[in-house]
Amino acid sequence: MQQHAKLIEGSKKIEAPTDDSLARIGTKHYCLITRNNSVNITEYVKVEDGNIEMVEMNEKGVAGYRYTLKKISPEQTKLSIQMLVKNNPFFKMAFSISMKSKMMKRFREFFTNLRGYLKKAETPELSI
Repeated sequence: MQQHAKLIEGSKKIEAPTDDSLARIGTKHYCLITRNNSVNITEYVKVEDGNIEMVEMNEKGVAGYRYTLKKISPEQTKLSIQMLVKNNPFFKMAFSISMKSKMMKRFREFFTNLRGYLKKAETPELSI
């Protein structure tokens, strides 16, 4: 969460929540995908061997995300993100008309920035 401004182009430098522990139900945190520094609330967390699932919704409960991490190998993890929209025909229609392409672009930008950030953060293996 501390790297939010580096991962989202156009996001403002924000004061991040001070609690760095794992996400817990009811915790509030800044959205990693949107540029408007909106606050999301963790609604569901499930941690199992090799799998983590987390659902977060915005404060109004209109939209959110479901993140799933699945361990593929000791070096690889599969991340999937589903965008959730309130089960209301008006919200679904408004989302598909005005927001869907914007959100897909933001997802692509986020993952491009994340990939670059992770490459910079990699430490070369030491050989003795």
